[in-house]
Amino acid sequence: MCGIVQLIRRVLRQSFVLLQRRGWLSSDISRLAEILHVTVLDGLNDHIPDGIRFHLDDIFVEELDRTASDGQVSVSYVLISLL
Repeated sequence: MCGIVQLIRRVLRQSFVLLQRRGWLSSDISRLAEILHVTVLDGLNDHIPDGIRFHLDDIFVEELDRTASDGQVSVSYVLISLL
């Protein structure tokens, strides 16, 4: 499980890096939110263990904060855009 946990963190981090490179466009943020909602965050999908969802929840803001620390965008803006 440790390798999967590290992979999830890296994929999430690189997703944020891509958003950063593209200038944090709201359409890109919405697309990431859509992808997460129909895949890993889909609570009705029994094929995804709750532990993976909990891990994503646990690292999400931390990784977002690390990426957004360059001052281009506020963490609040991205979180609100994800809703």
